[in-house]
Amino acid sequence: MTKYKYLLSFLLPIMTLMAILWPERFAVLPLTFMFFLVPLFELLAKPDKSNLAREEALVAENDAFFDNLLYAHVAFHLVVVYYYLTRIGAYGNPWQLAGVIVGVGILNGGCVINLGHEFCHRKGKMNQYLSELMLLTSLETHFRPYHLRCHHANAATENDPATARRGEWIYTFVFREQFTSYFQAWEAEGQYVRKRGKKSYSLHNRMAVYAVTQLTLLIGIYLVLGTQTVLAFLASSAIGMFTLACASYIEHYGILRHKKVSGRYEPLQLHHSWNSNHLLSRIVLFELARHPDHHYSPNKKYQVLDSNIESPQLPTGYPGSMILAFIPPLWFRVMNKRLDLHQQLFSPRGCPL
Repeated sequence: MTKYKYLLSFLLPIMTLMAILWPERFAVLPLTFMFFLVPLFELLAKPDKSNLAREEALVAENDAFFDNLLYAHVAFHLVVVYYYLTRIGAYGNPWQLAGVIVGVGILNGGCVINLGHEFCHRKGKMNQYLSELMLLTSLETHFRPYHLRCHHANAATENDPATARRGEWIYTFVFREQFTSYFQAWEAEGQYVRKRGKKSYSLHNRMAVYAVTQLTLLIGIYLVLGTQTVLAFLASSAIGMFTLACASYIEHYGILRHKKVSGRYEPLQLHHSWNSNHLLSRIVLFELARHPDHHYSPNKKYQVLDSNIESPQLPTGYPGSMILAFIPPLWFRVMNKRLDLHQQLFSPRGCPL
């Protein structure tokens, strides 16, 4: 398929805007798309394991189309946020209200935070500001310092809150991951600020700036648009955080790096997180599903991430895997077999979580 397949990444944002503008018809469209139509399509369609050839990857790496696509998503999302905040307080039907809130939450977790993730790995102040802007609209700004300074260093170890333990239920994982990652972000940012000779609890600390900015945003929404709007914004943000945590759960479930006698962990390799080659969710999530290659080469742009034979494979795409994880006994039955095989191949001493 050509590069234009990534235009399909606008499906979820467009459907979310439709839900906001015409809730009587489309309130549940984003939910239906992500957790029924996408899993159904990926159940029937074969995974796409193909990678770009080296020459193709070099061209794609420097093709402005892929960066411009991200910038277009930022602009479109700001339009979605505007209409969401200005219209949500007028909905009289509680079912339509709930459907729209859930839809925006799914957009936050499935697209917007991933935009913030993609930008936070890019060089340049503008990209970093865009990362913070996207994360701010879903109240997930702590993701940036935690992801860059903690998760990439500690993934597939017991020190990483985003690495799910074997046998851990997704519902308990979500709370552990969110709260622990938040505190780790404060700790990591505090250490960074102190090394520069500044006070931890000051506006030199990004986490302090984020806290003030988020509070200011919420107060502003409340003063201008009222209680219902700010509560809806908080609810959709919480759903986005939940969706992000669910993605972390399936990406890193049960895999632990081997710990050496020295106490250090082996280097992070391509077999230390789960991969998915199911095409539609890969496109919608900006290739997040090729997660092992992202961890192995964090600065790779989304369009050139590869599928590798060493990487363990999820049974389906991200939305379908999340549905499976929502039924823990079924998830354990499917995934623990794959995990056992993976450990036999790559972890001679087992290393179960």
